[in-house]
Amino acid sequence: MKSDSKEFKSLIALLDDPDEEIYSNIFSKLCEYGKVVIPHLESEWEHNLDEKVQQRVEDVIHTIQFDEVKSEMKIWALNMPENLLEVLLIINKYFYPEIENQSIIQKIVHIKKEIWLELNGQLTPLEQVRVFNLIFFKHFNFQLNFEQLHSPKNNFLNYVIETKKSNHFGIGLLYLLISQQLKLPIYGVRLKMQFVLCYIDSDIFQSNIDYINSNDILFYINPSNGGAIFKKPQIVDYLLKIKTEPKDYYYYPSSIKDITIDFLSSIANDFKLNQELEKHDEIILLKKILYS
Repeated sequence: MKSDSKEFKSLIALLDDPDEEIYSNIFSKLCEYGKVVIPHLESEWEHNLDEKVQQRVEDVIHTIQFDEVKSEMKIWALNMPENLLEVLLIINKYFYPEIENQSIIQKIVHIKKEIWLELNGQLTPLEQVRVFNLIFFKHFNFQLNFEQLHSPKNNFLNYVIETKKSNHFGIGLLYLLISQQLKLPIYGVRLKMQFVLCYIDSDIFQSNIDYINSNDILFYINPSNGGAIFKKPQIVDYLLKIKTEPKDYYYYPSSIKDITIDFLSSIANDFKLNQELEKHDEIILLKKILYS
């Protein structure tokens, strides 16, 4: 380990080399070590006041962290593409690499517990959702971030939980996540330019969302509007209003993987609107992993 530490320091000491080819080789070697080298890079950043070196250190750290996010995304897509919490934590790590997952999970558990305490088996589906809405929107005060609706931060789980503000995807996915953990039969619907949810009749529905029909869906939920409950005709009216041809997935639940693809597209678009084009391209790379 000491020999590794010496090698790290030797390589880091060369980050100020003006020769771009030498720097490229040093960059590649440091990245190969992975996150074990990050503490040494952070120390260099703190003690070396050369702006060029600091920028190169930041670039190496970001590349190592992004490589880890890509690797975790590949594993998720192959092994657990219906685990919503896992993929939201992976995406969160892209923007907040220093935040420990456990601290986020504890806060989610707290929200879930507060809602669970108010639910009971005697409530109808409508009553369950109304109780959920009361705690989620009134007690915890989750709401749309109207002032900064297209700020990329809105999409990341840590930011949503800390500020209680987000866009339609951020609020909708947290609502869906907690619903799943409470074992409520609520699923995501990829409505055009929106993300809404539907409540499935669990007495009819078995398990495979590919075989859902209209009779299985009791009602829809709009987390962007305080959990407002609505029916299919309102989706029809909405699609007519925005002049969009109806597609099945505008009405029926989608897989978590398909929802994640749409979510990543939305994040990429927010970065593009904010002229953060490198981050836009990186999010598109994450999205492409889900197609492979």
